Amino acid sequence: MTEDRLLKELARVAREQQAKEPDPRWDDLAAGRLAPEEVERLREEARRSPEAAAAWELFQPLDAGFQREVVAQAQRGLQAEAPRAAPSRRARRLWLAPALAAAALLVVVVRGNRAPVLPSYDLRLDGAVRVERSARPEDTATVPEFAPGNRFELRLTPATSAGDDVDAQAFVLRDGRLEPLSAPPPARSSDGAVRFLGVVGQDVQLPAGSFRLLVAVGRRGSLPGGEVLRERLALGSPIKEDRWIGWTVDLRTAPAP
Repeated sequence: MTEDRLLKELARVAREQQAKEPDPRWDDLAAGRLAPEEVERLREEARRSPEAAAAWELFQPLDAGFQREVVAQAQRGLQAEAPRAAPSRRARRLWLAPALAAAALLVVVVRGNRAPVLPSYDLRLDGAVRVERSARPEDTATVPEFAPGNRFELRLTPATSAGDDVDAQAFVLRDGRLEPLSAPPPARSSDGAVRFLGVVGQDVQLPAGSFRLLVAVGRRGSLPGGEVLRERLALGSPIKEDRWIGWTVDLRTAPAP
């Protein structure tokens, strides 16, 4: 079977499968349109259900060239599992459907909804009352210190326009505990710039003492969960994937006067 014929067969099976069990959330996840809270719901479903776990892996946003690999794997699978006797058209359709339905959905979504790779971003943090050198002798970095009443402004600016289909999230890591940053939702501009803004102790709540901020910006529906971000950033910061970028930022909060 040629690649074009296989893709047509995949698309047909996808339409049949969607007509039986439509769930637009998976399409939205692959296309980067799913809101972060819906992504988390699908992630929870994937933890509880083997079928959802398989769909979670299949519908993750893809790297370039994955479509060719899907086709190649499907062809190899068909050659390995094909019946020895030539099947009828009806039998062949029934035989193809279970093996190709998930791949078909993925190929169709990728062909029609693939978002461009995320450009590089610059992270800038403003509003600290002072900046101190790290207490660790081997660390030459400086640590911003905030006090209650300080302006807190975290800006993520793309090197080139990223469009408006981006989102961002931030987590506070302290004493091994990871929690979402308590702050107003980030504002986005049409070129993909993102800004967290607020006043420390009022609409931005920071823990006292030293802590670490984990920050990620990416295509909508592509941001990693907090624990995944934590694991990836443990290997170094920043980290750049095709569809998201992550950073760690060490901070301190001064006690209230």
